[in-house]
Amino acid sequence: MLRRTVLKTLTSAPLASALQSPRRRPNVLYIVTDDQRWDLLSIRGHPFVKTPNMDRIGREGAVFLNHFVTTSLCSPSRASILTGRYPHQHRVQTNGSSPLFDTQEKTFPALLHAAGYRTGYIGKWHIGDNPKPRTGFDHWAVLPGQGVYFDPMLNVNGHDTSFKGHVDGIVAGLAVDFLKQQDAKKPFALCVGIKSPHAEQLPPPTNASVPRELKGMASLITR
Repeated sequence: MLRRTVLKTLTSAPLASALQSPRRRPNVLYIVTDDQRWDLLSIRGHPFVKTPNMDRIGREGAVFLNHFVTTSLCSPSRASILTGRYPHQHRVQTNGSSPLFDTQEKTFPALLHAAGYRTGYIGKWHIGDNPKPRTGFDHWAVLPGQGVYFDPMLNVNGHDTSFKGHVDGIVAGLAVDFLKQQDAKKPFALCVGIKSPHAEQLPPPTNASVPRELKGMASLITR
């Protein structure tokens, strides 16, 4: 029932009117962290994990305390968030891609794009392994499949491009570049897929709080 209520709200006449009005259209920044448990937030009382920036979003916005997922896998969940549909409808039911997803499903960024928004997707897409640009995005910089933590390759607007460094810093930097390039007169919708804290949970080796064992592992991976 809640899902139907949300979808009705998104397609309601007042909201549709707001999206068409240049003075009232809000910007949209959607950030997803990968495989982060619901309680791995200090705002939810975790005993040692500190997430001050996420906590601020919760304090100044909303924290959902009663929610569930019908198919607890990465790709089906990502497809459901982008489309507002259940996995049995969009047919992404494994950590792969439905052959019909790219051709038949309408994502919320594509709908905003059609309403005059400048749209972008940066980071981990992971609905299938194909990192090539999808319809409805003006800017695209996506990891293939799961991606890697160090020295990743991203498909940037159709071109496979290699980067040096930790993937989260690279994705965040590309997202900031996108935001800096926006025209204040035109609304934007940016989706950012962060790889952490998905296994193997490898942070930058320069992080002083990283255990010695993980620092050694990270140095091996980056050679």
